[in-house]
Amino acid sequence: MPKIQGITKPSLWKAWKNVRKQLSRTYLRDVTDFVEYDIDPDWWIKRLLKDVECGCYEPDTVHRFSVAKKMGFSRRMTLPGIPDLVLYRAAVDYLYKKAKRRERKHVYFAQNTLSKKIRQIEQDGAGTDPVYTFTSGRAFAAWSDYDQYRKRLLLENVFPYIVTTDITNFFDTILYDRVADALHGISVDRNLVGLLFFILERLSIRDAFNESPRIGLPVDDFECSRTLAHLVLFPHDDRMAELVGEDGYIRWMDDQNFGVESYSTGLKVLQECGNSLSRLHLTPNASKSRILSLQEASRHFHFDINAELDNIVKMPNGTASERRSVRKALRRAWRNAEKFEKKGGEWGKVLKRFYRYAGIFGTRFLQKRALQDILKEPTLAERVADYMRVTSNAGQYVEFLQGLWQHEEQVYPDVNRELAEGLLKLEPSSDEARTIREIASGLLSGKYKKIPGAERCAALAPLLILRYGDRRSLPLLKRHLNNLEGLALPAIAKAVVAVYVSYGDLEYRAAVDAASKLRDNYLAHFFRMLDISMQYSTVPDRFIIRREPVYDIVAGKKRIDMRKLLVLRLLRLNKKIGVRNWVRDTRDRMIKQDISDFDKGLVAKLLS
Repeated sequence: MPKIQGITKPSLWKAWKNVRKQLSRTYLRDVTDFVEYDIDPDWWIKRLLKDVECGCYEPDTVHRFSVAKKMGFSRRMTLPGIPDLVLYRAAVDYLYKKAKRRERKHVYFAQNTLSKKIRQIEQDGAGTDPVYTFTSGRAFAAWSDYDQYRKRLLLENVFPYIVTTDITNFFDTILYDRVADALHGISVDRNLVGLLFFILERLSIRDAFNESPRIGLPVDDFECSRTLAHLVLFPHDDRMAELVGEDGYIRWMDDQNFGVESYSTGLKVLQECGNSLSRLHLTPNASKSRILSLQEASRHFHFDINAELDNIVKMPNGTASERRSVRKALRRAWRNAEKFEKKGGEWGKVLKRFYRYAGIFGTRFLQKRALQDILKEPTLAERVADYMRVTSNAGQYVEFLQGLWQHEEQVYPDVNRELAEGLLKLEPSSDEARTIREIASGLLSGKYKKIPGAERCAALAPLLILRYGDRRSLPLLKRHLNNLEGLALPAIAKAVVAVYVSYGDLEYRAAVDAASKLRDNYLAHFFRMLDISMQYSTVPDRFIIRREPVYDIVAGKKRIDMRKLLVLRLLRLNKKIGVRNWVRDTRDRMIKQDISDFDKGLVAKLLS
């Protein structure tokens, strides 16, 4: 089979670098952020390219998980194997590059393209709140930037009415034929198109043993399907931009906004929007469609509340007196804002901002509603959990977590996992640490098996034991190491193995022996790559990003990421002086960072 245009070693390397940047910001993180693929990427990229070029490429089994929406509904997400994800990303990146010339002026699907536009607006003097920029690090977090951009564009052009709508079940209802139509007229290798649809049919959701329905894109966390979905809407963009003018139409993924002169014009625009989408076999979401006057738009998007928050975060807060003034202003803003909660609109985004700033400035006035806010709006789980973590002590956070875990209305697996992630960021006393270790042990033993997402939470347990325990916890890990087949998920087994081997050579040999007895050795790649890392004479530069502290956007300060610490501990298995010196220098460098005393002690303990 000839080489496929767009699928080359450089393009796969570029795709891997883009994927690697997002691994630590995905909804479902791996215990080491897939460090095994960073140990010798050249090896597996060459193998992947060879498989594609010889026509024998087959994707691995994908992982499915859910992300909460509300009212019991969830979004199904797909996590392909890393090589499959990299190949998918390389293919869609190449196709987007070829099709980009057909892209309309104000349509966006990726946070990097939107951030460039926000910076342009800043340079033009319109200004924007920097804390509004990608606070969660996830693709959907660009919503807040989009709100700012939408507001500035449509209001500065003085459209009397703003029309908003989106598409019902967008990713799930995209026909493969419409994807093929989107690629017509683009000069690309037909084998690349064939490879793309081969990947889609393997990754898309289907019932077991049924043929592909050829409908629905797998929702991933790496802007692969988002890119394809974006291309599908190009014909719709053309029709809408011609209808209302280039500056009267803005789209962020499937969310669409129009500036119009009257309510009646808005009705006609929605009618034409529905007709245009029907040509793509898509359906507008009638329940979310609005025709808003400027006054109604101001309330719907809560412009006044957002403006007040913008001013608060610009207040000086360097002294104790200044911080008291900021907290007082924030509480006053909340009293003014909460009366508009029942009016709806984009209240959820406003509430998310309040939780962040209340965390940064250490105010507790939202604690009394935190549990109900997660139950009512589970998409806020990460933000609310982080707020409770930074405004409570560790014991209070554990009580909050257990209250939600046991609540009969908490039905979302990812919410419980997000709460468990919060345990990895606590700074407990010795008694509180013992309680967290008991929770970790209970997760591994099945004590919490009745809670939604218990298995995904259990994959975090070894990291909790590493953070809050010491070598006395090794017998606990050893018991599970000797029963890898009995663990519910491969992710749990990998976490147990990765943490256990990080303790030294004896533990490494015991883990290799245990893994060799697996009937389906899904840990083979991990150990193969680990063996290669033990042959390093120096540490490659690409590991630099794995030693940097992360910025905690709700605490407003840097902290240590446990997964990065685990990677550094695995590097210590290498006995070569260059590698050991690098790890030692990294430890000393991290301790000098502006992090808490707890984190400094943790680094010293785990990298000694």
